[in-house]
Amino acid sequence: GYGVVLSWNDNLNSGTTYNIRVGTQSGTCNIVSPMSNLITGERKVTRLGNANRDLKFKLDSLPVGTYHWSVQAVNNAYKGSSWAPEQTFAITVVNAGFEATEACEGSSTQFTDMSLTQGEDIVSWSWDFGDLTSDNIPNPVHLYASAGTYLVTLIVNTQNYSDEITKSVTVKAIPLANFTAPTVCDDTETIFTNTTDNNGLTGLTWFWNFGDTYTSTLQTPPPHPYLGSGDYNVILRAQADNGCIDEITKTVTVAT
Repeated sequence: GYGVVLSWNDNLNSGTTYNIRVGTQSGTCNIVSPMSNLITGERKVTRLGNANRDLKFKLDSLPVGTYHWSVQAVNNAYKGSSWAPEQTFAITVVNAGFEATEACEGSSTQFTDMSLTQGEDIVSWSWDFGDLTSDNIPNPVHLYASAGTYLVTLIVNTQNYSDEITKSVTVKAIPLANFTAPTVCDDTETIFTNTTDNNGLTGLTWFWNFGDTYTSTLQTPPPHPYLGSGDYNVILRAQADNGCIDEITKTVTVAT
């Protein structure tokens, strides 16, 4: 639960002690009982008020909700005054939280605010993406410059409360697809050399499109015979076992 300190002024110095009532509904005292009539203020016991001589009263371990309270003065004869106009206070809580997609390098990470609040709406968001950049919208999209693990902090604020959370967000590495192929003459097979940088990744799979309706899934395909001279747009796609993909397109020439 949460705490609150209630305070009041007694400009008339009308009592030597003070008595407080607190309830979850208007005109009730189920949280703090004053031992006084809730309408007239007449005391039911001959004792000091429950706040003694203080002009404040502290409550601890209250659940979230709205509370109603009032105070009365109690004189030396233990007589209670009428109640002050009833006031209310709210116990609210905000718990920061977020989710983030696990993106591959070169793709944006989607951040989704998952913060929970009771009693007050969130009025501001502050994101620190862990790479010296930030944002202040609820659900930002962020592009990291490189793969790695980043400590991301979200701070959320309601009108009266604040909370923050820090989580690790991973941007996965991608293989760096590349190949070479020399220019050859017509009727000569083209030799493709796969020069992909695995970038520390394993379990790579391959897809070649030779630009003439023929394809291959071998890391190093056999020499490829084109049926005529010309320029062919060849695609090599590499996919790692972390799900990240890279591809490259180059023009391969078969001369006449």
